[in-house]
Amino acid sequence: MVTTNYSSDWAFSAAQPSVAGLWEDRNQGTDYSLGDLRIAFRRRRFRVSRFSDIALRHSRLSGRRTEVEKLIDGSCQAHVYIFEFEDVWVIASVAELVAALKAGRYEVRRGPDGSMAVIALSTLPHLKVPKQNT
Repeated sequence: MVTTNYSSDWAFSAAQPSVAGLWEDRNQGTDYSLGDLRIAFRRRRFRVSRFSDIALRHSRLSGRRTEVEKLIDGSCQAHVYIFEFEDVWVIASVAELVAALKAGRYEVRRGPDGSMAVIALSTLPHLKVPKQNT
């Protein structure tokens, strides 16, 4: 019989998150890593319940590469995207985001500095984790 002590934080005790360098951020779409797991992170300053979607930069007036371009051309090396909203964390796999973008399951919305690809959460497999009230 195998016994396991779950009282210790064994799952994450050896891995400490680290901030990706500027090159990884700009060229590979990676903001953090946790061991071999690469993470893209976006913070939104509103409640997800207000819009029920996620948005990724689609174009820039400056011409710099965008998240959408990195996802579609395969240069994004992140495994998961984490979106922090005021009320929840939304976690989606990069593979699912790429599939949604390549299938055209998004709407382009113009903004003052370019445009955003907006994906309805109802069309994207994701994990939604409510934030704890502190």
